[in-house]
Amino acid sequence: MAQAAKNWYQVRPRPIPGLGFFLLHVILEVIKAAPKGRFQGIKRDYQVEDVLKLRGSVEIEYTLATRGANKLWQLLHTEPFVPALGAQTGNQAVQMVRAGLKAIYLSGWQVAADANTAGDMYPDQSLYPANSGPDLCRRINRSLRRADQIEAVEAEDYLAQRDWYAPIVADAEAGFGGALNCFELMKVRCPFLPMHGFLLRKKSDACLVAYFVLRCLRRTAAV
Repeated sequence: MAQAAKNWYQVRPRPIPGLGFFLLHVILEVIKAAPKGRFQGIKRDYQVEDVLKLRGSVEIEYTLATRGANKLWQLLHTEPFVPALGAQTGNQAVQMVRAGLKAIYLSGWQVAADANTAGDMYPDQSLYPANSGPDLCRRINRSLRRADQIEAVEAEDYLAQRDWYAPIVADAEAGFGGALNCFELMKVRCPFLPMHGFLLRKKSDACLVAYFVLRCLRRTAAV
């Protein structure tokens, strides 16, 4: 798949042994949907068939996740610097985008200190409920969506004048069950919430975390 992505602009559809034209079309559509250069330099130790086996019969659309991940990727490759502040509430995120920030940071430290589902204050040691970060991400996205709806309904063409859906870069905590927690966060939660990028924090098993994360980040998030 990495080789196919590298040669996307040069190749013509041709059957891959064991796949056929239909599955090749699926592969090329995934590559085409990603920004140019998204797969450049990436080496995978698994085959395309291994990915397709896990996708199931019905492909679920992750509109905000894919859009935000592609936007973050483009920002990282076109901007000299992408500033982002940590948002503890959805309203803070709205104010940040209104002020001109192009990305939002979901800080594990801020979640531990205040924005956790237990409503308590913790040190930055992964002691708070594990669903706190995903819950905050969901609230931020809903707030940005509401801001977009308000601006769109007041416009003559029913389109918002700015892009409210700033990509969210979140801490990936290894403290909650180690690398497996980060893997499940990327695989299951990030497309639905969605999160668009992840900061792999250097803890005891950070290298193992990175290994699992990079394996599951296919098209739903940038790293």
